[in-house]
Amino acid sequence: MIDHLYIENYRAFKSEDVVLGNHTMFIGTNSSGKTTILKALDAFFNHAFERANIRNKSKDFIIELIIDNKQYKKSFSPPHYTLNYEKCAGNFDDLRLYRYLYMPKPPYPLSYLHNQLLSLSSEPERTRDSLSVQAPLVLEKQHVEYAFESDERIRKADRKQQRMALLEKYGPQKLLLGVDEIEQSFLLHDMDALIASSHQVFFVSKRKNFINAFTHTIHPLYKSDVQKEIDTVTKPLSQSKQRPFLLVEGKYDVAWFEGALRHLNKDKAYRVLPCGGFGNIPFVKEQLDKAGYRSLIVTDGDVKLEQAYRLKKDIVELYANPAFLKRYLHDHIDSVPQTKQTFIRALKAPQSAMKSILASHALNHMKPENPLVGELKTILDHYENR
Repeated sequence: MIDHLYIENYRAFKSEDVVLGNHTMFIGTNSSGKTTILKALDAFFNHAFERANIRNKSKDFIIELIIDNKQYKKSFSPPHYTLNYEKCAGNFDDLRLYRYLYMPKPPYPLSYLHNQLLSLSSEPERTRDSLSVQAPLVLEKQHVEYAFESDERIRKADRKQQRMALLEKYGPQKLLLGVDEIEQSFLLHDMDALIASSHQVFFVSKRKNFINAFTHTIHPLYKSDVQKEIDTVTKPLSQSKQRPFLLVEGKYDVAWFEGALRHLNKDKAYRVLPCGGFGNIPFVKEQLDKAGYRSLIVTDGDVKLEQAYRLKKDIVELYANPAFLKRYLHDHIDSVPQTKQTFIRALKAPQSAMKSILASHALNHMKPENPLVGELKTILDHYENR
């Protein structure tokens, strides 16, 4: 499973770390980077991208993934943006069973989708990512098992049903599925089946009913800042006013609290919302109050805000698994630091990168005995019984 994605010099992102859950839906305004994430995954697994989408034509286009706690990096270098062997990292043989299918908007014709799935499922046993640029495999028409009518002759709802049937029949075992505006390609009542037929899904949606029906990680993307784009979150989730928002400081904090909520069996009872820093929290709470939402605030231990619950530790990263933290801090520590200052001093990697890596691990690999789980239980018990 992909826990973490880093994108550099591509489309919406100069550089960006993205924490991924077991399944993730992206919401946000236009040009906030939703499609960029799906296309970056296509570039990593299928080497499918356009040079025109590179931001700075004098610099590398870089994609890094963490999959099952292992790091994989691909770097495409100018002027032709072929894969630069010397700058890549990771054993790509580990990924040979993974297949990524990107479904854009508007959707592919049914015949093309059929060919894509056949290509992914019937590719000969070999190392797909042998550090050479390969064109996407598309089978010729004579290989198609049955003919499709022109899409224009089929009702949209029937086309959506046929897409679902194709995925269930031909989808490879470790299918990674990226769907841009899922509502254009599939029916709402097929969403659970779509998730079940895939190893991991990454959806983009603008429709309230799809967003509210998605019970996994919802990742809001902000083009500018949360104060200008609070509607990005509040409008799509208007059907869930009985589900309180758990307001946290930053985007990397979300994963920690979602991981803890899962162990408390409360991941469907609360929606975690990042506020872009503790200074924005009062504004976000005020806007949610005006819109009729319930919310509670949980901050790091080094922050004091009225009406807020505080963690016992300075920053949420201090709740990290010691063995994992030791490994990613390159054996420079013997235990988890006790203060924010000692944690930052121990870092060799940039702080944002380390926060993202630790958040990814917390979301997908947190243990129920983690102290954060117990602290959050105490906070929620107080909130629910006051």
